[in-house]
Amino acid sequence: MEQLLTVEQAADTLACEPSTIRKWMSQGRLPRVKVGRLTRLRARDVADVVAHGLADTRSFGRTSRPAVAHTTAPGVALD
Repeated sequence: MEQLLTVEQAADTLACEPSTIRKWMSQGRLPRVKVGRLTRLRARDVADVVAHGLADTRSFGRTSRPAVAHTTAPGVALD
């Protein structure tokens, strides 16, 4: 069975405040696991942050979005 950490345990591991962990989770930078009403983090995901930094974990569970095409209003020419 996979080890799950509380927000407080993850904060202790990463030497930051629990509010920082919650912010990273809401931004999608750190994946979370819901167990009923409880929010937990996988120990391996927290270990990845320790080993590789947070920037490498931003794409967990996300697909890349296509670039937004720039359009102009009718009758407006691009220079």
